[in-house]
Amino acid sequence: MLRQALEGIRTELNAYLATTITNGDNGPIVRLMNIAGMDQNGTQAITDTVLMSLVNIEEETTLKNGATYKQPDALTTVRVNPVLYLNFFVLFAINATNETNYLNALLLLSRVITFFQRKYVFTRDNTPALDSGIEKLIAELYSPNFEQLNHLWAMLGGKYMPSALYRVRMLMIDDSQAEPSSRIETIEIGSKRL
Repeated sequence: MLRQALEGIRTELNAYLATTITNGDNGPIVRLMNIAGMDQNGTQAITDTVLMSLVNIEEETTLKNGATYKQPDALTTVRVNPVLYLNFFVLFAINATNETNYLNALLLLSRVITFFQRKYVFTRDNTPALDSGIEKLIAELYSPNFEQLNHLWAMLGGKYMPSALYRVRMLMIDDSQAEPSSRIETIEIGSKRL
């Protein structure tokens, strides 16, 4: 589900940027890749492209207490693991190696922010590229302080690039197998049966 969520967002963002900016070729403007491994193969770094990278995943703890038992019909009770809701952090960065690239990077970054300001809720109705198993995603701009930003870029092993960090909320993971469970028909307290 995580891959499908990221690819759905990338497809929508790429379509938006393609209508507002031309990057000189017909290739994708947004690339989903690991920013940490960008310069490891010794090739020239990618410029004039939005690099989209997953940097963290966290569990949405406010929705953790889901139902453990479900009753599909009047005579059957099954035990299931509660649905897991995830928030994930996506970094959108643009590499800039000279003044022209830097100005283009700032333009691309402002368009990315504009896209998420216009469309921050992704559903199957408004996002055709979203996988049918994903009900809804909500993107929020996440603003780390300078210390957190320093730790993030140090973890990624690179120098700072113009970037924006978004928290995407409410990815639902529900892949549990139902186990048959017996119904409680009587309760015995001490010597009394209820």
